[in-house]
Amino acid sequence: TKHSPNFYALLFGRVTGGVATSILYSCFEAWLVANHNLNYFPPEWLKTTFSLATQCNAVVAIASGWIGSVAREQFDSLVAPFDVAIAVLTVSALAITFTWKENKGEVRKGDIEGGTPAPEGSKFLMAIQVLAADKKVLLLGCIQSLFEGSMYIFVFMWTPKLDRFYPNLPHGQVFGCFMACLMIGSASFPFLNSLRDKTP
Repeated sequence: TKHSPNFYALLFGRVTGGVATSILYSCFEAWLVANHNLNYFPPEWLKTTFSLATQCNAVVAIASGWIGSVAREQFDSLVAPFDVAIAVLTVSALAITFTWKENKGEVRKGDIEGGTPAPEGSKFLMAIQVLAADKKVLLLGCIQSLFEGSMYIFVFMWTPKLDRFYPNLPHGQVFGCFMACLMIGSASFPFLNSLRDKTP
């Protein structure tokens, strides 16, 4: 939709992009946890896996920022980086389709032993019941929503704000710097967490 000058087409693209981002931040983690449990791996490995995943995501994001910057300059188009992303996403989708096993993010004892998974509609009701029964889960959801909301405000606003002062700002390279900071924070987490554990 970014090639269209129509406001409603762009709005539709933003809505579908938001849905896709929500799926991105949930389905892969759910798949990982379910597959982890299915293979009876030690639970403590998950923390290490997520830490490594965050660092690798940051590395890929840094590379994406620089590649996007090159594509922007090479094709002299603001939407060229998004066109490059389509090709990468297509390759990723094919790799996932043919190499990953579907588990729908759930592994229960009954499922492993041949039980029948719960219907899709009942899963939504179960989620509502968990939110109502456990305030910690509800608070965690609210915190996550507020964090994501503030992050997206930043995502929308940083480019127009900086463009006022730097007309030829290399957005891809700046994005790569943001992701480098994310990687530093992720790499620092195990050390800071160990200090917290040692605190009496």
